[in-house]
Amino acid sequence: MSCRGPRAQALAARVGDGAMTGVFLPGGFRGLRSAIGPDAPLVVHAVGAVAEEGEPLDGPRLRSAVGPVVAVAFHAFCEQPWRLSGLDDGLRDEAGRYVASVERALPSGRRHQELHRGHLVELVLPEDDAVVRDENVRRFAFCGTREELRARAERLAAEGVDELAVQPGGDVPAELERLAEALL
Repeated sequence: MSCRGPRAQALAARVGDGAMTGVFLPGGFRGLRSAIGPDAPLVVHAVGAVAEEGEPLDGPRLRSAVGPVVAVAFHAFCEQPWRLSGLDDGLRDEAGRYVASVERALPSGRRHQELHRGHLVELVLPEDDAVVRDENVRRFAFCGTREELRARAERLAAEGVDELAVQPGGDVPAELERLAEALL
């Protein structure tokens, strides 16, 4: 059961057999772990890619691999504006500008379809390009050097995450090999 908010977390604790959420959860995973209890499996899903030393996370290869998950996060802000309230000031301001831009660019009757076209596969809106930048890639994707990914996986485990389900982005066979080398 996906459980990003407190009501869904309470429902997962009451009737679920665990919880699954995305890699970006404002406030971290300790609160979710506490809400669902110590024995329920907690799985984090992430789109991921391994950066080479010195490779910018918003460079062409990684933009293609994980940029779509960054865009999907901003698409969620458009469809669920209540998500903006839990964000830090900088991200909330950036997301607010993005939402306003999309509202101006897309008629309300087509917005949902356009936001989900290419979901997790490609960048589809002109507004998406600006939000795929280093800081947002770090935030919304499981992307970094081998050492950074190992450290991030260890931090997730320390917060109570039992399993990390990584969806390789970009060149899937090659990225799957890179992720395996980095994490196993």
